[in-house]
Amino acid sequence: MGCGADINPIPRGTLEQAQHYGSLLSHVVLSLGNGDLVPVHGNVRTARREVSLPLAGLPTQDQLLEETRSDNFVVRRRAQRLLDQLERQGRLEDHHSYPVQVWSFGKGLLVIALAGEVVVDYSLRLKHEFGSANTWVIGYAEDVFAYIPSIRILREGGYEGGESMLYYGIHGSWQPQVEELILEAVREAVHEVLSSAAS
Repeated sequence: MGCGADINPIPRGTLEQAQHYGSLLSHVVLSLGNGDLVPVHGNVRTARREVSLPLAGLPTQDQLLEETRSDNFVVRRRAQRLLDQLERQGRLEDHHSYPVQVWSFGKGLLVIALAGEVVVDYSLRLKHEFGSANTWVIGYAEDVFAYIPSIRILREGGYEGGESMLYYGIHGSWQPQVEELILEAVREAVHEVLSSAAS
């Protein structure tokens, strides 16, 4: 999958609409096989990075105890999970380790694999930076632990910008520098694979 965490077909919600969109998608995929395919030659080179993504707003133990009395089951469940973590570790996690992978196939194809439910801004920025004709950006790779918003989505708020963290059992939202931290890790990995391809 690509970076489609914030992309939804509209209208949606019925079986007929889902079948219609599925049919459209299948026709596009099948039509690609009838077009001019470009062979990819050369060695495969890979690089991997882990970047520490900072979380905002650590709750206090008193706040979590208050949330265990919420009418909302999801709020109660997250609060209890975080209280258990606090008891086990003596603290709550304020960062999450985020994997980034890059694969180059000769000089013909660059694959960038990002973890989590990644929003479309990452694909657009990376294709602009490394070339849309030969860059494939994948989301949902290696780990799916939360939505990965861009700074635009964080500012907009809403489900992908922070509300979804409740359902993933994570307190708060991401810090604003998350997008640049991820992009810098990608740039380092791309530089590594392309430098080794040139040597």
